[in-house]
Amino acid sequence: MKQKTFLLILFSISCLWSFAQLSGGVRAGGNFTNILGPNSKDFKFKPGFHAGAYMEYDFATHLSFQAEGVYSVKGYRQKYTRTTNIMISTISEDVNVLYSLSYIDVPLILNINFGSMGSYIGFGPQVSFLVSAKWDGENSTTTTFTNPPRSVSTTSTVSGVGTDGLNPVDFGVIFGLGSKFENGMEYCLRGGYGLTNVFDPHQAATSEVYHNLVLSATIGYAFGQTSGSYVSHKGYSKKKKRRRH
Repeated sequence: MKQKTFLLILFSISCLWSFAQLSGGVRAGGNFTNILGPNSKDFKFKPGFHAGAYMEYDFATHLSFQAEGVYSVKGYRQKYTRTTNIMISTISEDVNVLYSLSYIDVPLILNINFGSMGSYIGFGPQVSFLVSAKWDGENSTTTTFTNPPRSVSTTSTVSGVGTDGLNPVDFGVIFGLGSKFENGMEYCLRGGYGLTNVFDPHQAATSEVYHNLVLSATIGYAFGQTSGSYVSHKGYSKKKKRRRH
């Protein structure tokens, strides 16, 4: 009985595989990232990049499942000026530090294919594993006294590496749109939002909650694809086939 069940499962998988479209390729592009939280005005967007590979499984006429493994450099720039008045002095603090956070992103995406140019929209969950973190910048403090009038300025360099105080895993969601062409080329625009606090509340100096925000533009290429295999589920491919006949 177990042998018959195993053979039935094997036969079912073979049938599904024969009708399915399976493709893979590489993708790379630029990031524009920041963190959102209680004091978002103190944080600015910074550029980054991403690169990786993907596998796509076409399980219906206009639906496909895509899994990726991507190295992605995110982060933010902490930049602000604060002034505090204390008795006969005024203290002005200028902070300008760039934080780069490197992750391995694993998005699991449902693509809905439509239109006449292989267009699609995609959305789904994403889990990101923190690989490294570094920061570099300056803190400047100027104290101005009114009696007698004088100013004292100090500047310190802020730099370092390490992941202490940061959450090692970030669960998030992504949404994107793009087009995949018959020659295997692809372009894609995406937005991603982390649902996990960027900072580890047990280690970080702040108790405030911040979330990763990522905007990205990607160019991809699918290997070994032809108009008869890779894009047969796209509307324009089917139209071309009918015209040839």
